[in-house]
Amino acid sequence: MSRKEKIKENLGNYNIYLAGLVNSLIALIGFTFSTVSELIKTPFWVSIMGFCGIFIVAFSIYLLQRKMTKLQDELGGL
Repeated sequence: MSRKEKIKENLGNYNIYLAGLVNSLIALIGFTFSTVSELIKTPFWVSIMGFCGIFIVAFSIYLLQRKMTKLQDELGGL
């Protein structure tokens, strides 16, 4: 397998991971906002963990997108 084919394969895999992360983020945000009244009744640390989960998934999306951009730039240079 040439380097170009490996990069294309990695980009395809990263696209799948990115789609999964975006779906997870949308689900977390939707669940959080749909249960706001219940979040008020839950302990504070559970609410904080939910919002930290949203932040972690969003940051993972950002990092994955940066890696994909670097690979696309490298692919353009080949």
